[in-house]
Amino acid sequence: MGAHKDSKADFEELGPRFTQPKDVEMLPDVPTDGTCEKRDASKKASESADDLVLVRVLEDVPTFAGVDKDYKLRKEDVVSIPKNIANTLLSHGKIKIIGSA
Repeated sequence: MGAHKDSKADFEELGPRFTQPKDVEMLPDVPTDGTCEKRDASKKASESADDLVLVRVLEDVPTFAGVDKDYKLRKEDVVSIPKNIANTLLSHGKIKIIGSA
């Protein structure tokens, strides 16, 4: 048995034991930090101007967490909030949309 371990006969006859399969797909290169930062900066600029709406709060709303901060809305407050949060509050009858901010 010891003689067989030292022998490389099976390697020479069969070739390497591990070969890369032919159906493997190569993954694209990982984006660099600069690419991600540029994408985030342009995304934030468009979100800040386009996605805020001016609303009037119709009744007290318990404190809730938004994407960027916690919101504590009280009856008769007039605030600018992101459009996605405004849509949720509007569907529950908690706010009235006044205009875009």
